[in-house]
Amino acid sequence: MLGSVNLPGGILRRRSETDELQMRNFLKEGDLLNAEVQSIFQDGMAALHTRSLKYGKLRNGVFVSIPSNLIIRSKNHYHELPGNVSVILGVNGFIWISKTTKETKLQKSSNSIGNSILNKTIEAGIKNEANSKNNSNSTSITRLEEESSWNIYSDKNEDISTRIKDTISRYRNCILALAYCNIGINETRLVGAYEISLSYGEVNALVADEVKQSIGDELINMEKMRGNGSSSME
Repeated sequence: MLGSVNLPGGILRRRSETDELQMRNFLKEGDLLNAEVQSIFQDGMAALHTRSLKYGKLRNGVFVSIPSNLIIRSKNHYHELPGNVSVILGVNGFIWISKTTKETKLQKSSNSIGNSILNKTIEAGIKNEANSKNNSNSTSITRLEEESSWNIYSDKNEDISTRIKDTISRYRNCILALAYCNIGINETRLVGAYEISLSYGEVNALVADEVKQSIGDELINMEKMRGNGSSSME
């Protein structure tokens, strides 16, 4: 059940008799999407929210499923990775790897802009100037959010270069390698596995079981050398 959405143009959702049909213009059964699980009812139905630009339809990428116990919980499960690729590490074991888009960058920008302005205000000690910048940046972010909010409900993929497609595939194979070795996955380990995989050449080489095991072993050895001392299941 879709309980709250971020509609294009900042339009507020109006509940009415035709509301359900209207929502299907944006999201419908069968769509692959990223949403916040607000609550779960006794009959098993879940209430979903898509209230910000980090939620919406998933596109420009590939889906991977691994055992949920291999996802290491953290404050943030959205990461921008080297190679212009982004990943969502779902706590349910569902992972989405995609091209980094302007929507991803906007979400990160809107989260950090307030802190940036505050720091400049403290250094300069000029409140009027800070307020002016705040208003200007707020207007800019609002306009970009309005434009980008249409894209989070789009079914059309953007043009993706061969290089980024290969990078997405490499990250996918790295995730499968870590899962094969029963190694818990987070951003740091995924990037580490990606860097290790570059020494094995083509992306297709990473599907072999012996290569998967080798990547996992190298990653754990690197962590031990750095003094992390973390177990493979953490």
